[in-house]
Amino acid sequence: MDIIRGLDSKHNTMEKILCIHTHVIEILVNYLIQGSPGAWTRISFIEEPKDNESWQEIRLYGSQLFNEAVPTGRAVYFEGSDRTGIQWDGGLLIPGQDGTWVIPQILLLNITLF
Repeated sequence: MDIIRGLDSKHNTMEKILCIHTHVIEILVNYLIQGSPGAWTRISFIEEPKDNESWQEIRLYGSQLFNEAVPTGRAVYFEGSDRTGIQWDGGLLIPGQDGTWVIPQILLLNITLF
């Protein structure tokens, strides 16, 4: 990562982690300041979720058309849709109704840790 290149060996691991987290937070704040999410949805990695806890609400920022070959990856199910998305190394692909794919630049999840 570019942010790590600026840190030499005298910086300990915790300083490097804090630098990365600060950079990520800065990116998120910049996106949030630009406005509200372009969309939100609920996803699940379970093919036929039977309970509400299987769904995760996500907010999508900076979505763009994906014009490359569609990669393989883990299936992502969208609440209320019969179309399946793809989670892969490059992010999350969301299928459009017209056969196109969209890739959001930032996803915000509602995560409960405790």
